[in-house]
Amino acid sequence: MNKRPFVFISYSRKDYKVVMDIQRKLEKYPYPKQLVAEENFPYDRKYVRPIFLDLTDLSAKARAFTEELKENLHAAKYLMVFCSRNSAASPFVRREIDEFYESHGRDSSRILPVIVDTIVPDFHPVVDAIIRSRNCPVYKTEKNATNKLGNKYCLYHILEFLLKVNFDRLFNRYLNYTRNRTRRRVAALGLTILIIVSALAYGWVKAEEKVRIEQQLVQFEKKTFPYSLVVGYVGNFLRPALDALRDSCRYEPHVMIFMPATYEELAHKKRLDMYTGFIERHYPAVQITKEMLTVPTRRREISIVRMKLRDSEIPFYIDNANTVSAFSYVVDYKFKESPTEIRETRDEMVAYYSREFIDRSCDSLRTHTPNVHFVTDTTAFRRAVDSLLKLGPRLIKR
Repeated sequence: MNKRPFVFISYSRKDYKVVMDIQRKLEKYPYPKQLVAEENFPYDRKYVRPIFLDLTDLSAKARAFTEELKENLHAAKYLMVFCSRNSAASPFVRREIDEFYESHGRDSSRILPVIVDTIVPDFHPVVDAIIRSRNCPVYKTEKNATNKLGNKYCLYHILEFLLKVNFDRLFNRYLNYTRNRTRRRVAALGLTILIIVSALAYGWVKAEEKVRIEQQLVQFEKKTFPYSLVVGYVGNFLRPALDALRDSCRYEPHVMIFMPATYEELAHKKRLDMYTGFIERHYPAVQITKEMLTVPTRRREISIVRMKLRDSEIPFYIDNANTVSAFSYVVDYKFKESPTEIRETRDEMVAYYSREFIDRSCDSLRTHTPNVHFVTDTTAFRRAVDSLLKLGPRLIKR
């Protein structure tokens, strides 16, 4: 064995395309040393390496459970198991899990299941227990825009586990890098387009084709951009918060989420002042307090605001959905870059993005949807609160 593996990958060779995709991305990822504790550093000075994969690292061409394989299993710090229907049927995968588990003092915290498409029941007792108790990354094999974004989240969930750095900090670092890279590409693309347009005189047919493509891109962006915010908001905040509240409350908790209806309401303080002022006027006995929720599957608490109404035991919570402030960046960019081509007002753009955000959030929440109330004005907020107050706590007692 030349180098001690940081990660040993256990998988079925029928899934090698998925495994190779993750391995390549991990080994090319320059981890942020300023965020990673020294005891969690990979064994490479710059990248998340080495990652042992039998197709690339095993000296024998034919796969067998050799001493070389056992030696790498014993030496690896982590075991990453790709859980699919193919690997569930593989005796090699089961044996590798058993060998790693026993050689590491039966410590399941060093094992990371990566679910391929869907959870396979009765995969392996150790892995099954981990999946039941931990939020494990999911890789989708079907190629489409939604799964591409989901697989990006899968990669950063794996990095969160290996580096012991909060997912949000790693993913926000990626978003900042992507945003800066996009600016550079847009500038380069703009220069290239200017040169091409100046040098070549396309006919009306080409011009019409360009307009059609741009319209398709606009429609795609208008739906994809709000969804990209939903993935982070629902997955990293709203769903974990609802699960934690259900565990701690006597009655079914309800969360009111304040959404912007106009460009002006994108300002966090503006929107918050509008609703809190309304609450003070119409619910004068209300008490507003901040609560910290402990989520077992996460290493940090979640902050949420409770609204305690007089004579009501119903747990009301409110959230300002700060993530939607990102709408302003896209709206401002469009008006700055193509003001003569924009047919909508800023308010209309924000209203559209809000509707898409609400629809995609409800689709993602599923069973939690009756407990979540998205409101875009104070009238809708009061209607939602009053309708729940009429039910009374006995009708919604768990």
